[in-house]
This record gives sequence, structure tokens and C-alpha cells, in this order.
Amino acid sequence: MKRETKIFEKKLVRTRNMIERKGLTMIKKALRDQYRSFVDKAKLYSPDRWIEATEFISEDPIKEYFEKFYQMTAPLALMTYKQMKGEKSETDDLWLGIFQEKMRMYVSKMAGEKITTITGTSKEKIKGIIRQVLEQAEIEGLGIEKITMRLVQEVGANLRGNAVARAMAIAHTEMIGASSYANKQAADSTGLNYKKFWSHSGLEGVRETHIYNQQYTNEVNGINPDELYPNGVMFPGDPNGDPGEVINCRCTELYEIV
Repeated sequence: MKRETKIFEKKLVRTRNMIERKGLTMIKKALRDQYRSFVDKAKLYSPDRWIEATEFISEDPIKEYFEKFYQMTAPLALMTYKQMKGEKSETDDLWLGIFQEKMRMYVSKMAGEKITTITGTSKEKIKGIIRQVLEQAEIEGLGIEKITMRLVQEVGANLRGNAVARAMAIAHTEMIGASSYANKQAADSTGLNYKKFWSHSGLEGVRETHIYNQQYTNEVNGINPDELYPNGVMFPGDPNGDPGEVINCRCTELYEIV
């Protein structure tokens, strides 16, 4: 891999990290909105029917997060496009709009299952909390008012605790998947022949398979755009990849013109 490619990677990752921080704030809010809307509705039910009320947990906050967050990666695609073309384009707004539309179309196709999974996880976590509270309340002989208060408190406590870790995992994973796809679209849009390279993050705990991806692509001087990496994914964060290869990945895909 060329030195200038590694220099560009640093710029790309800095911008990506900035976007990810915004995305983390967005997914925290989305999960918070899910929980709060549930509690508002559940309060209308008796405690023994709170589990039924979990069916009212809406996918809308998570859907809105995906739609906005994926389009936020368009500037990364523009950076890649300009770097590969070796020019300071005077049509930045045009290409930015093109990449935003590509990301909008992409998320509309691939995000449905993820949105349902994230919402389903919220439901199961809340159901677990409700069961624990009701079991303990029966032992303590609590009345309906006190049970309801405890349910509200425990659901809120889970949101402040476990949901934060969930939000970070979601933001990390979706940032890599979205940015990798955006960059791939940028590379394809140049109309140039290119090779792709895997670059792992160098952070503690990086997967052995990701280290090998980098070693392999460097050894062969890049692989073809439509070729899978040795670990079976098309790009870092590939939603079609094995979850063990995708979740919390921090790697980057880079390109060099043939």
C-alpha cells in the first residue's frame, strides 16, 4: 500500500470518528425515545399487563436513526472520490447529493431487519425487567401503585445503564458498515480501475481474521473490487457478513488506482 494512501486513511478516520460521535448521540436518543414512549403507554395498564404493552414499542425512532445516520456518511464518500480522482472538484455539492441519495437507497434496502432486531432486543430486555419486578413485588406483597413506581424506576435504570453500552455497539458497527459502503460507492463512481485494501484499526483486541485481511491484501497488492476478503465479507462492516466478523469492527477499506 502506498504511503499517500495511509496518509489519506488518517484523514478519513478522523472525519469518520467525528461523524460516529454524532451518531452515538443519535442512537442514544432513539433508544431513549423507545423506552420513554413505552413507559408512557404502559402506565395506562395494570402492572400485570405491562408485558403486553411491550408490543407498543415503536420501531420509528430506530428507523429515523438509520435514515439520518447513513446519509451523514456521504462526506466520507466525497473525500474518497476526490482522493482517487486526484482533483479538487468544483461539483462537490452535486457529488455530495449523489452519495446521500445512494446511502438513502442503501439503508432503505438493508436496514429493515436491523431495525426489527434492535427493537426486538429492547422488548426482550424490558420484558425481563418486568418479570423480575413482578416476582419480587409478589414476594414483598406490594400494592399496584408501588409496583408501578418500581417498574418505571427499573426500566429507567436499564436505559441509563445497559442501553448506553448497546448504543455504543450499534454506533460503532453501523459507522463502519455505512462508511465502508459509502466509500465503495465513491470508488465505483470514479469510473477508474482500482484495487481494494483492508486496513485494521491496530486497537487492542482486533480480530486475527482482520489482521490477516490486511496482511493478505498488502502481500498481493490489493484485490479486485468484487472479490471477498479472506474472512468472507465484501467490506468492513458488511451487513451480509458473519456477525462475529462485523460487530464492533473498526477497520477501514482503502483503494488504489490500477
